[in-house]
Amino acid sequence: MTPRTKHQGHWYEASATSAGPNGTKWQGEVTIGEFGPNGHDVVLLSGFLVPGYFDTEPEARNAAAAYAREYLDRL
Repeated sequence: MTPRTKHQGHWYEASATSAGPNGTKWQGEVTIGEFGPNGHDVVLLSGFLVPGYFDTEPEARNAAAAYAREYLDRL
């Protein structure tokens, strides 16, 4: 399970997914949501693939986290 990170009153989950054969390229993936009443969170984006391809899984995950923070900063 990908941990949720709080940012600007919302939350996001950043992960990476293999985009090439044998894990040769990676893409960042984000899920972004907001906290709802009584613990019923609302998902704004689910499984969104961020632009670009990366050589390693950590690079893709870091890019996804940066994308999510920038997205939330613009709300």
